[in-house]
Amino acid sequence: MQRLRAGTRGDSGAVAVLVAILFPVLFAIAAFAVDVARWYLEGERVQKVADAASLAGVVYMPQDFASAKAAALAVAAKNGYANGGEITVDVKPGPRSSQLQVTVSNVVTNNFAFLIGQPTTLVARTAIADYTGPAPMGSPCWSFGNEPDPLSQARPQNCPTLPNATYGSFWATIHGPEVDKTQGDQFMTRGCAGGESGCNGSTNTEFDPNGYFWAIHVDDPTKVSNINVQLFDPAYVKTGFYCDNGSLPAANAYRASGMNPYDGGIPRVRYAPGTQNAPTGYCPGDGDYSNSATTPTTTTFVLRSPVDTQNPLQAPVIGTCQKQFFGWNDPGSLSTILDSTRPTATSITDRTRYQPLIAQSFHTWYTLCTIPGPLQKGDYYLQVRTNVPYGAAQASWSANGDTGSEQGQGANRFSIRAQVTGDASTVSVGSLQHMPIFANDPSKSSAMFNLIRVVPGAAGKTIKFTFFDVGDAAGNGTATVTVKAPLEATGTGINAATDTIATCGGVNWTGTSETLANCSRGGITSSTWNGKSYTIFVPIPTDYQCGFSTLSGCWYRVQVGFPTGTLLTDATTWSATITGDPVRLVK
Repeated sequence: MQRLRAGTRGDSGAVAVLVAILFPVLFAIAAFAVDVARWYLEGERVQKVADAASLAGVVYMPQDFASAKAAALAVAAKNGYANGGEITVDVKPGPRSSQLQVTVSNVVTNNFAFLIGQPTTLVARTAIADYTGPAPMGSPCWSFGNEPDPLSQARPQNCPTLPNATYGSFWATIHGPEVDKTQGDQFMTRGCAGGESGCNGSTNTEFDPNGYFWAIHVDDPTKVSNINVQLFDPAYVKTGFYCDNGSLPAANAYRASGMNPYDGGIPRVRYAPGTQNAPTGYCPGDGDYSNSATTPTTTTFVLRSPVDTQNPLQAPVIGTCQKQFFGWNDPGSLSTILDSTRPTATSITDRTRYQPLIAQSFHTWYTLCTIPGPLQKGDYYLQVRTNVPYGAAQASWSANGDTGSEQGQGANRFSIRAQVTGDASTVSVGSLQHMPIFANDPSKSSAMFNLIRVVPGAAGKTIKFTFFDVGDAAGNGTATVTVKAPLEATGTGINAATDTIATCGGVNWTGTSETLANCSRGGITSSTWNGKSYTIFVPIPTDYQCGFSTLSGCWYRVQVGFPTGTLLTDATTWSATITGDPVRLVK
């Protein structure tokens, strides 16, 4: 018993000696663990800052690395990591032109690791963000649609004056909310005649009360001092699709000149009636689809400033750049209401006196506004809608939603352009996501349109292209729709010599999928395709390259062919987006 107690006291002493020997080592390990925990915590912090900075800056890629870098540095500084001293924020282009790489590093002073010769530790993390922004549709130029009385300012490549031998003739179009969807306007019409895609009985489930948006893009505001936003024939005036409805006065009904200050000295040319085979170059083709239509379409235009989110509905309205145009349903009175020598009308229905707003806008260019300076880089958003009653409170012109009270029943056709003081090649006008157009060219049975601009950053993604109600002009024959690659593009599946795309996928309105050789869909007939939607999925090669350094580069196009002898007259809605998250982290 005595011997057992003695052994126990001996073990205790040995443990005490062992603890005394190992204590410094254990203490050092514990202390080192504290520093390691700090390194992991700091690593999480700098990773979050690198993520946020890359996401903030990448929206400027690939065209403006300077702004991308400035935005990334600003966000890093806002989160406590300003570049300088022990903190380094390195910003550079990523592996792809649409990507931005940000590395954030910080030198951490160690509390205990210095005991083993490590007084500081460099903690660094890297993030790479990728961006595919809203892609413009329809035009690489500072004009959208036909351009009567063309400007003399320089035009970039692929930006012809319309009508043109290659790109044909077309106008922007928007229908009154009471026109049936089957007439070609997919999103601004409330009702359906029956059988159209996207309808529930007589209700258009795709109706968008916010209307359509066009983007006036300013690529380099240092090269532009002034931009006038101009609209050709922005008011709905019922003349018939070819200015041939019989009630438009003959050309000699107008005085040779001086009729009003806006006739350009050529009223007998500007206001002349046309025929189906020869519509005049000044005739956009405003018309209705009902002999009993009594409510003319009111069209509201609102310009919004650029916004970081690139969401047009979040963009602030420019108060001086808004205008409503009331519609006119009596072409027979035009020679009277365009005559400025008469007293000015006191109501918008007075057919016996001069109507200044119609005179200022009918078959001529109307300056909506001069964009107030200083100009900003990015997109100014032109919102166009027909569901706001004329004379409604200005706050409602850009408000979300629909009161359901406006009953406009006509189709309004117009064009848009930017009159630029400075380098016009740095400004473009294109529609966003949806492009409603009226092709009106009796001299052709086919036409080419600029569809959507796709920069190299979208490599590996897919274009989703939907066309609505494209078969009307086919008559009793068949039409063909073909998507073609940008003129200068290269990549797997693209034939650079012919601009053809090897294969695409197609899905019709019933959900049936098919493979499209050469990205072409034929067999489109009016009887079957009237009021229907069809979607083509266009693969963007993983090695895709195009001339993104200019606004006229990187444009996918669509060619529409109709039977020989067909009059190309058709209102359609095109929609195109690039699938996938627009802004995302890839590392």
